[in-house]
Amino acid sequence: MMDNLVLQCRCGQFKSRAININPEDGTRVICYRKDCQTFTHALKASAELLDEQGGTDIYQLPPALLHACNLHSGWNRFAACA
Repeated sequence: MMDNLVLQCRCGQFKSRAININPEDGTRVICYRKDCQTFTHALKASAELLDEQGGTDIYQLPPALLHACNLHSGWNRFAACA
């Protein structure tokens, strides 16, 4: 089992953490859709996010394992914010 993992955008305005994550709890996919590729270009991160074939490596995990941090309100479960 992995421990908590902190995730955040580059500017730091959004931060989240995955709690008590385990590789078996999620699904790993490689997306080759144009919108995923376009998104990486918009982020100016295609060189670091796209593989040699243009795929984006994605790990999906259940929302119950995510906590979001808003700079104004602190940590909250996504489920409570929905």
